[in-house]
Amino acid sequence: KNKNKNKNKNKNKNKNKNKNKNKNKNNYIPWVEKYRPKNINDLELNISTLNKLRKMSIEKDMPNLIITGMPGIGKTTTIQCISRELLGPYTKDNVLELNASDDRGIKAVHENIIHFCRKKINIPEKEKSKYAKHKIILLDEADNMTKKAQQLINNLIEKYRHTTRFGFTCNNSSDIIESIQSRCIIFRYKRLNKEHVKNKIIKIAKKEDVPYDDGGINSIIINSQGDMRQAINCLQLTFDGYKFINSDNVFKLCDKPHPIVIINIFKHCYNNSPKEALIKLKSLWDDGFSGSDLVLSMINTIKLMCDDIIPIEIKIRYLEIITKTCMIISKGIDTRLQLTGCILHLCNPSYKQEILSDHYI
Repeated sequence: KNKNKNKNKNKNKNKNKNKNKNKNKNNYIPWVEKYRPKNINDLELNISTLNKLRKMSIEKDMPNLIITGMPGIGKTTTIQCISRELLGPYTKDNVLELNASDDRGIKAVHENIIHFCRKKINIPEKEKSKYAKHKIILLDEADNMTKKAQQLINNLIEKYRHTTRFGFTCNNSSDIIESIQSRCIIFRYKRLNKEHVKNKIIKIAKKEDVPYDDGGINSIIINSQGDMRQAINCLQLTFDGYKFINSDNVFKLCDKPHPIVIINIFKHCYNNSPKEALIKLKSLWDDGFSGSDLVLSMINTIKLMCDDIIPIEIKIRYLEIITKTCMIISKGIDTRLQLTGCILHLCNPSYKQEILSDHYI
């Protein structure tokens, strides 16, 4: 009896140890990976795109795909979710994923992709009716592949069209050769809406018991600019560093100009007070922010946070002036003189009177 009791005690101890190990492992997983969508319904996409993906899942058939858009909006995750829906537990054996870090020249195509295309789909006969009848190859950031490698892949798409489907992700679809584009359905992902990013961040914050206020969440949304990956990373890093998500902590971590200071600059410009606006600008410059940091912050702030301060007609004119300055700075002329000229143009009262008089007439 004593032996049995000791055995049961040891078993319980081992179980508790394993549970604690799993908990510790989860604590060290980046939230980007921990909360990465696992199926199509978890994706933050527009309804029409989701319906097309659901149709693929129901029919168990994926066409060749090109998904294009800015980083961090779910291009790679979309194809991974489709693969799981189509192939279920046999995903690992029947999906080849080549990341941006992998060699994807002609040699890699010959050694990896052609070999995978020739393989028979690895699903038992009894299970074949439940899952897709083709393998999937995911080529991440395909716009960085050489033209010769793309030509070779184009030939493989045609040759193995009955047994293998290709999914390409890229930032710019024009860098993929036309013969591949003509054989694929192209999804063009736009920046994620503020609501999509906000809903996801709040869900994660509640699951991880992260204290936050509305200002902190809005600051993350402004900094991320529609990039979900950046938003989740910002949430985790701010919590790890400051244990509370508010506007000041987020901007300290991101090291970007605070939007309240930028809004005050716009107020002074709108009220035709160039001296006060330039004093605020100088304080930001002295804090170590570059011209590109300041101009990009001005663009984001005026687009997202100045609706109650500046009329829409003036905002459009302001954006035109700021984007011209941004273009000059991007060419390497990152000086305070360019920013001073931008502020003086924003303070010019003549075009404001013309715009407002036309609007009210």
